[in-house]
Amino acid sequence: SDSGAGSLRGAITEVNADMGTGADKINFAIPGTGPFVIQPLMALPTITHPVVIDGYTQSGAQANTLTLGDNAVIMIQLDGTLAGAGDALVISAGGSTVKGLSLTNYTSIDLTGGGNDAIQGNFIGLTPSGLPEIGSMLDEVSVSGAGGDQIGGTSPAVRNVIDNDNSSGDGID
Repeated sequence: SDSGAGSLRGAITEVNADMGTGADKINFAIPGTGPFVIQPLMALPTITHPVVIDGYTQSGAQANTLTLGDNAVIMIQLDGTLAGAGDALVISAGGSTVKGLSLTNYTSIDLTGGGNDAIQGNFIGLTPSGLPEIGSMLDEVSVSGAGGDQIGGTSPAVRNVIDNDNSSGDGID
């Protein structure tokens, strides 16, 4: 569902309410055979407390292991079609990680805060099968906060696959 216990919105709301130190973790355990599509009805809350959102915790998901190419299995697609195609995630907390997700039909992932965030092992603007979502995203990943953010990396498991099919978008901004 879009809200309440067990929803991504509910999990982000719980993370934001945590006053402890260190990053919380959002894991996925959706029953059945995926990939699973999460379509929020409106923008998700801004993430204000450090969190690791780990799509690779969903049964059947697998991070890329190939030096050349990509054999990742993405089981969670966050699709903004019903939410008005704003930002998929706005992270102002710093120290957060988003990995193992397919993000489609959003403007961007927006890193606006404390820095030291990581966007790793995602399909951005691509479906879980790796196909482009036509017109899906404009800026893809936007960084406007403090430094130290990491978008992808050199090891196979942390590389993102980013499709920038919109000529006015930046890919990483």
